[in-house]
Amino acid sequence: MKKSLFSFKKSFYVLLIIVIIGSIPIITNITKEEINIEKGIAKVKEINTDMMAVNLQKTKNGCTDKDNNCYDKTTEVPESGYKLNTTNSYCTNGNTENKDTSIPMEYKNGTVTIGVTKEGTRCYLYFDIVTGKTFKQIIADNYIAVKTRANGTFNTIVSSSSTGVIYKSADSSQYDDFGEVYYFAGNPQDNWVKFGALKSGSTPIWWRIIRVNGDGSIRMIYAGTGNTAPQTTGTGTQISTSKFNDSSGDNAYVGYMYGATSASTWAQTHANNNPSAIKKALDDWYTNTSNLETLSTKLSDSVGFCGDRSSSTSSSGPAAQSGGTGTTVTYYGAYVRVANKGNPTFKCTYASNDLYTTKADQIKKGNQKLTYPIGLITADEVAFAGGVYNTNNKQFYLYTNQYYWTMSPSNFSSGGYARVFYVDFDGWLNNNDYSVTNTNGVRPVINLKADVTFAEGGAGTKDNPYIPT
Repeated sequence: MKKSLFSFKKSFYVLLIIVIIGSIPIITNITKEEINIEKGIAKVKEINTDMMAVNLQKTKNGCTDKDNNCYDKTTEVPESGYKLNTTNSYCTNGNTENKDTSIPMEYKNGTVTIGVTKEGTRCYLYFDIVTGKTFKQIIADNYIAVKTRANGTFNTIVSSSSTGVIYKSADSSQYDDFGEVYYFAGNPQDNWVKFGALKSGSTPIWWRIIRVNGDGSIRMIYAGTGNTAPQTTGTGTQISTSKFNDSSGDNAYVGYMYGATSASTWAQTHANNNPSAIKKALDDWYTNTSNLETLSTKLSDSVGFCGDRSSSTSSSGPAAQSGGTGTTVTYYGAYVRVANKGNPTFKCTYASNDLYTTKADQIKKGNQKLTYPIGLITADEVAFAGGVYNTNNKQFYLYTNQYYWTMSPSNFSSGGYARVFYVDFDGWLNNNDYSVTNTNGVRPVINLKADVTFAEGGAGTKDNPYIPT
């Protein structure tokens, strides 16, 4: 056990008086003698032994009564072996008994961060025993070969089948916005996950793991539904078909969300004011067809989805916000990196504008413009997975014998068309044949939180997939 949420001088229940100055504070750092709160908030040293209760689950299985039988009280936040149950945990404000579940809480590396709303807030934290392993633990235990691909080698397809093989960032230039990345390439046989279900009939949803993000969360792409593993090709690998956008005659329409047409500045053109047609299709599926909304506590709000709109008037770059307005011929960052140079990245160039995160994102690296934590794969991720621009690859796991959209803007052509990358039915990255008004497949992408664990015994294969607990 580790006293890492609040340090205190005696081993009593953790108590805390919080003085509020300004807007909602977040507890960011705890020292032995004082509680340091976000800039603008007073430092408080007084310990009040009535302000915090920590409850730990007694047993792994069959325990549902959080008030009496399932949890023991303790004075310490657990260092490991538990996860914060955000459904059961709550706070009360002042002397009222009204449970406030809207206060954001996060448990990571033995520390709980709580967004405090007013003086006298009392919080009750519930921790459940972790069953199974996080995916990073699975990598350490199960993946005997960890490979890298150097920059400059991504013009060659990867197609080999494998089990127990995963790739990782060759160096910091291949990190994402959060750190080192592990990813799958070629045709792995052990990146299958079964998570969530359709509301109608509760049919399970299947996914393929794309990568482990730098913060430890797991990015997955939709792979179909069924009680047994679905086919890897055909229309069942996508939820529907959709236009990317309803119009194509302006640079604005390369955006997953977009700003004003005929605008004079990049910022006006690529503001995130309007949803694209494909965003509407994803949001509709998330809320009306799948049950993912009921599982949202397992989904990351912060790691996001990159719709990189760094731009250049030259196909060789650099992509540094030149062009990108009106009908100016423009080449976007993924075109320069993937189509021209074969040098993808996991980073999002203008993260504050183009990394789509939800309104609940507390890390705030992204734009916080999404209502739901769902998006699309990027052209760069396709390249890391073994796909190559203008080269067939029917032997890697992203091949489906269908056309389907990525989230990555490609270019605004001299013919006056906004274009976004898609995966061709032959398994190669394409951008030339269609504009954003054409219809391609829709394959949702989601991110499981880093602390999500997987049931013991799963091997990631079609016959024995990983199953989040």
